[in-house]
Amino acid sequence: MQQPDLLLVGSSSKGAASVCDGASGMLLRTLKDCKPVGGQHGLCGHSELVLSAERGRAFVHAWGGSKEQPAYRMQVPEKLGCVACTADGAHLAAGGASGKLYLWQLASGRLLLAWDAHFKACTAVAACAHDGLLVSAGADAIVLVWSFASLLQAAEERRTPPPPLRTWTEHALPVRALAIGERGQHSLIASASDDHTLRVWRIAAAVTASVAAIELPSAATAVAVHPLHSALYAGGAGGEMWHVPLLAPPGGAAAGGGPGAAAVAAAARHAGEVAAVVASADGLRVFSCAGAGGVWMWSAAPLVLLSRLHPTLSCDALAFLLPAPATAAAGRARMDAKAPLLPLKKFAEPAADDGPLATERAMGCVPVVLRAVGAGGGGVASAVVALDPDCAELPLLAGSDTLGGGGAAAPLLPPAIAAEVAAAADGGGGASGGGGSAAQLRAQVAQWEKINTELFALAAGAALAET
Repeated sequence: MQQPDLLLVGSSSKGAASVCDGASGMLLRTLKDCKPVGGQHGLCGHSELVLSAERGRAFVHAWGGSKEQPAYRMQVPEKLGCVACTADGAHLAAGGASGKLYLWQLASGRLLLAWDAHFKACTAVAACAHDGLLVSAGADAIVLVWSFASLLQAAEERRTPPPPLRTWTEHALPVRALAIGERGQHSLIASASDDHTLRVWRIAAAVTASVAAIELPSAATAVAVHPLHSALYAGGAGGEMWHVPLLAPPGGAAAGGGPGAAAVAAAARHAGEVAAVVASADGLRVFSCAGAGGVWMWSAAPLVLLSRLHPTLSCDALAFLLPAPATAAAGRARMDAKAPLLPLKKFAEPAADDGPLATERAMGCVPVVLRAVGAGGGGVASAVVALDPDCAELPLLAGSDTLGGGGAAAPLLPPAIAAEVAAAADGGGGASGGGGSAAQLRAQVAQWEKINTELFALAAGAALAET
């Protein structure tokens, strides 16, 4: 069954946040001791976990389950201007006032990585392409795209992250907000800037500049993308709301010849600067806030004000909670953890080796151990799943010819590399001969074993979740 849209409304003046039904606006839950950074990047999370970057303090507050009070009040290295939770619920990305980006593992609380990203304060961060990419923007008017795989690899190897995949510098003034129209490798990224423009970007290799630039009468302070990529919704410094069509109308091009030419200000206008704009997952409703006056709910097309939710409340932060990760239910059934995360660490530390159960709790899936193959295996390892000390392997995998349950184990390496490894083990020295080649092959073996271990763990965890 599809999970309902949950709208998170933050009020720093009241010191609380509300979880509301995204369709009706009905209040479902209240979160106390919450003073989030204003805008659409100060709150994040999913239905099992909510996180807030606290305004004016170097703290992140976290709420789990159904409790009103925070489960943790965690001190972080500096004041954060934005936070974003990945869709799988595994990581938290955040940007600081110094321009640094931070990456935490939520289940263990480990600070995996902290690196210099922007020259000025980081103002927005978002996960893109199903957690394959991380997008950040800052007061230096730059939008950066990072590879999540490269960041995690850098964290594992304890080295400096590689440069960003994309560096977009077409904005002239600080970028205030980012919005992602998720479609995997075809996702759209929209940015709103003080230079009175909205810009639309794509990750495609052949596209190095923005694919659309929309000029507005005033500074753009917030932006949202329709889930079908048909329009942008933006808020301005003067309280304006704009509907910006991205598709040409039937029978011809948009008036004026390009995207945004048909942009029209909404009939109603907020009394102050628009702090946040978000669009529902079904594309039917748009929500905005600008301090006093509560949350305004609009029809998506055309942009017409439908109602004002909680009109007496001063709201300065909005976010839609992500659906709970698919592994969350299975994880709760298998783990004895009382909270969906551990306190975030302030400094990066090496991972502690606390055994299989700690690995399972941190990764959210079944751990895999490697055992050496017998004679003729050439040093190649086979995977055997270890659930606990009383269970050697998964029942559903027992007797499998491909996992060592019945018959010879299938090699985890490509045949060409496996042959070279066997030759090196027999003293042949590999393709080029000599001890150096054997050392390189051993490094390749270790790398392939690690990759296959992680892939097999994810597959086994998914299989358990379905049973």
